[in-house]
Amino acid sequence: MLSLQHKLFTCLRRMWFSCAFDRSRFLAVLQVAAFLLIASLGYGQRYNLRMKEQPLAKAFKVIESVTGYTFIYDARVLEKSIPVSIHVNNAGLNEILDLCFKGQSLTYNVNDKYIVVSWLKKSSGRLQKEEDSVKKIQLVVLDNLGETLHGAVISTKEGRVLGVTDQVGKFSFYSKTDSIAAVITFIGHQSTETVLKGAVVTVVTLDQLTTAINSVRVASSGYQPLPKERATGSYFFMNNELLNRRVSTGILDRLDGVTSGLIFNKTNPEDELISVRGRSTLLPGNAASPLIVLDNFPYEGDISNINPNAIESITVLKDAAAASIWGARSGNGVIVITTRKGELNQKMKVDFNSNITIGQKPDLFYSHNYIPSPEYIGVESYLFNQGFYDADLSNDESFPAISPAVEIMAKTRAGIISSVDSASQMNALKGYDVRNDYNRYVYTKSVNLQHAITLRGGSDNLSYAMVVGYDRNNSYLRRNNYDRVTVNSYTSFYPVKNLELAANIIYTNGRTRNNNRIVYGAAGFALNNKLFPYARFKDDAGNNLGVITNYRSSYLDSVKALGFLDWTYNPLNELAMADNVSTTNGILMKGLVRYKMFPFLNVELLYQNEREAVEGKELYAEGSFLVRNLVNQYTQYNSATGSLSYPLPKGQILYNLHGLTIANNARGQINYHQLVQKHELTGIVGAELRQIDYKGYYTQTYGYNDEYGTGISNLNFGEYYATNPNGSVQLPAAQGQQQANLRRFISYYSNLVYTYDKKYHFSLSGRKDGANIFGVKTNHRVTPLWSAGVGWDISKETFYHVQWLPYLKLRASFGYNGNVYNGAGYLTAVYGINTLNGTNGADIVNPPNPELRWEKVKTFNIGFDFGKASNVLSGTVELYNKRGEDLVETAPLAPSTGFFSFAGNAAATLTKGIDVVLNIRPVNRKVVWNTTVLFNYLTDKVVTFDARYLAPDLVSSNSAGSGGLVAVVGKPLYSMFSYKWAGLDPGNGAPQGIKDKDISTDYSTLIHTSNDNLVFHGSARPKVFGAVRNSFRYGAISLSFNLTYKLLYFFRRNSIYPDYSKLLSTPNTDVAKAWKKPGDEKITSVPSLIYPEDVNRSSFYRFSSVLVEKGDHIRLQDIQIAYDLKHTLFKNKAISSFEVYAYLNNIGILWRANKSHLDPDYNDSQLGLAAFPNPFSASLGVRVSL
Repeated sequence: MLSLQHKLFTCLRRMWFSCAFDRSRFLAVLQVAAFLLIASLGYGQRYNLRMKEQPLAKAFKVIESVTGYTFIYDARVLEKSIPVSIHVNNAGLNEILDLCFKGQSLTYNVNDKYIVVSWLKKSSGRLQKEEDSVKKIQLVVLDNLGETLHGAVISTKEGRVLGVTDQVGKFSFYSKTDSIAAVITFIGHQSTETVLKGAVVTVVTLDQLTTAINSVRVASSGYQPLPKERATGSYFFMNNELLNRRVSTGILDRLDGVTSGLIFNKTNPEDELISVRGRSTLLPGNAASPLIVLDNFPYEGDISNINPNAIESITVLKDAAAASIWGARSGNGVIVITTRKGELNQKMKVDFNSNITIGQKPDLFYSHNYIPSPEYIGVESYLFNQGFYDADLSNDESFPAISPAVEIMAKTRAGIISSVDSASQMNALKGYDVRNDYNRYVYTKSVNLQHAITLRGGSDNLSYAMVVGYDRNNSYLRRNNYDRVTVNSYTSFYPVKNLELAANIIYTNGRTRNNNRIVYGAAGFALNNKLFPYARFKDDAGNNLGVITNYRSSYLDSVKALGFLDWTYNPLNELAMADNVSTTNGILMKGLVRYKMFPFLNVELLYQNEREAVEGKELYAEGSFLVRNLVNQYTQYNSATGSLSYPLPKGQILYNLHGLTIANNARGQINYHQLVQKHELTGIVGAELRQIDYKGYYTQTYGYNDEYGTGISNLNFGEYYATNPNGSVQLPAAQGQQQANLRRFISYYSNLVYTYDKKYHFSLSGRKDGANIFGVKTNHRVTPLWSAGVGWDISKETFYHVQWLPYLKLRASFGYNGNVYNGAGYLTAVYGINTLNGTNGADIVNPPNPELRWEKVKTFNIGFDFGKASNVLSGTVELYNKRGEDLVETAPLAPSTGFFSFAGNAAATLTKGIDVVLNIRPVNRKVVWNTTVLFNYLTDKVVTFDARYLAPDLVSSNSAGSGGLVAVVGKPLYSMFSYKWAGLDPGNGAPQGIKDKDISTDYSTLIHTSNDNLVFHGSARPKVFGAVRNSFRYGAISLSFNLTYKLLYFFRRNSIYPDYSKLLSTPNTDVAKAWKKPGDEKITSVPSLIYPEDVNRSSFYRFSSVLVEKGDHIRLQDIQIAYDLKHTLFKNKAISSFEVYAYLNNIGILWRANKSHLDPDYNDSQLGLAAFPNPFSASLGVRVSL
């Protein structure tokens, strides 16, 4: 073995010093090698022990005192044991036990920290006759889902412990009687009494006591475990079974629709993808999403790096008592992600999970932001006859782009082509639909592959776990894909008694190829930033076609004849040449030292280093449109000689992005837990330091040669060059930018929980946070945050005799959380380089504020936990009140100060809500049916806010904040306002509003009305949301499906600008519903089309109440079905389960309140042409456990 170690480490050393080796990846390889080496050695703790001729019972006590293990046995099995003599040095536990049981008629089994003793079965002789006089009693312990329970305790009614169940929920022992009355207990479950008989294997089912927050062993705050029985705060726990119900690459996706109090905001995810019990900050740049914690520390990397297969459980902390331990970053909730760990004395367990997911193409025909080709050409024809295009057609200086249909009209008017040819060409264009070409050449079915293998186990003083995962996602956009390799390794080692050493390494390598930039609805490469509906990507012969972009086709043909580069934009050629790759390398290394000083007190030190490097490369080929366009613009043509020169060189253009985030965390903590009679006290006290350092740069290189890695830098950026088709300007300077950000935090914290008589619970938590972003005044650098909570197990009182509801607990908490302002109290400026002349400059982005301080969130929570007899019904009902205080807002400043706005702590918000979780078991027979109901009600409002918005800002929302956030005192944070609608004018179809209680078409007055005259519809985010999940199990078959719902909110649907000049740049199918003649006002609300444009008329219609719809809907989110082949095809005892499963996702809406058949989660008013629901997908996979 030593030779093997020597060879292994020699090999690794050579790899490290090899210049060609990638050392960042080597760290992960080193951890894997070390992990496998430790696992192969099976190294255990060593002991010295001496005893001579001692009775076996006394020998057990000596071994217990030395090793810390506990013997479990029936005293009768020792009646005929022989004395024991042991004299060993540096011996392992198994060696000692083998000596102890040598010559005995007994055997042993090590189970966790227990040593279970039983009779040794013999085939013949006197011992066999003695054994025949006793009976072997066997049992299996299951939970109410049919899963085996490892560690259930079996004892007599008198309290004598008989043993604990093994890893598959089994336990057996010998008794001289035919039966024995026993009590079976398991933490978090209702104890039961039963009679165990020797002739059969008894199956015992233990009911859970509470809701989905039922695993008191693994729920975590990130600082300490969260036992349900002592909890005073609010949190939601997702166990591994629920976590793995869904198939996804990302970990956060698995929270959607199954987490109480949490909602995904899909219409504006860039603002905050998810929120827990609403939003408690107002500035768009502030941290509005929950804090993500991975095991013990905040995770600063890209959340997509985390492999869901490496996660054991997730805990969502929702109130002050649960989340205040995280202080100034917990105001919007905390999501604690716990990775998988090994267990002591566990044989190596291997889990394998593999699946494939196939997704449909997006439904490009869903969006209403489209005008079919015949109607589109009809609008172009109307505008042509009105002279709308005459200026562009006669423009021989800038040669603006002209669509193919208008070119045909112009040629017909000029007599270049006949009316017959014109009609033929127009009819051909009317028959095309660009969405069909998108479907055929740009989009495809997505295919995602996911594989993961987990190894876990341990010896008497070592536990280990390693998860290796690989994901390959081929997007529904051709040439876009994502690869991810992850390695998670955790090793815990007990070298001596009371000392634990742990090491954790998480390595991620992700590569994203984002080559497809011609997505449906993408702006920037077509006329009017929208590709006309009759465009084509290929001709009938299969050749790639160009589309009209910057200039008229006749001009492009003329300069091409002069020798210019082809100036046509060809979408499919661009797709084939694109080379846009982003690579993420992340490594997280963590170490822990924990020493148990006394049975009730231990001290631990933790350190974590997290590094994430992002490298982005966007290479534009010499033949790409971006390069050709720039080169052609600056090409110098000598009309006398016909020669061409190129001030901006031909060749590739390279954009490079590099970013490195380094986060260091250090924590020292003292843990205390002691039970003295009826008094139980649990507490932690500690301090931590945290630093986040980011450095990044962005560069651009002209004339790049990818083969040699060289570029051209000696360009003349000072000279003015004639540009094509007209004008003169300097060469655009190569872009270059560097960014750096350093944030430092220091914290002191403490948490205490006192329990009396296992009925009354009191918690108190305090924390002080300091940071360098508030460094002007010392008293504002540090903020004190605290919480207090109480819990009362009412069902344990002697006066409580409600038999149909055996479990009832009351909880209440109050305290303060914080929120980090993503700014600074200092004068802040951003330096940059002028792209035209290369000079340096700086933009002041933040004026100084010596009074700037942390935002605070004051939270009150009260909750009831209950459980009905036999766990037919259990659940939680919680009411909460959150008040955001000292929230940062911006106020305008006089321009004479040199600043435009000022950030200060002056705003406040109030959020109230109810969270309900119900677990129902309608059937518990051969078929087990479980139903989980999540109900959440939330209402919020702005309490104080100094800035005042005008009516146009309120109705458009985007003018007042990102993604619809509108701070209006007394109204929800996300409000829906609109102009009062009075229908269409019967005479001309004009939109009508209300002015001084009278119908009016004075649009200037209508859109600049007072805020009191606006219609307030309600919240733009759901006030009621939740899910109903049904799960069925019959033998080896399981089935579940999840219904989600969102209610009591509003959204604004998109429509046309009711004037011809804007129809083509903002298309919408409502053009077909426009008013055309008297009487149409009875069947449509779309105004008549006019020309020329009336901006105020269009604005009034587009933000009027007629376009506001209810967002209420019910969705069938997913279906999962699984079948365990273990007992049918695979009867090998080494295989504990072999499950084949299928998962269907994004199935569709079952009911919606709006009559426009729109999906409110994918509103095309906000998302444009690309607003289509997530495509349906189907997954097929297998899970194997050995």
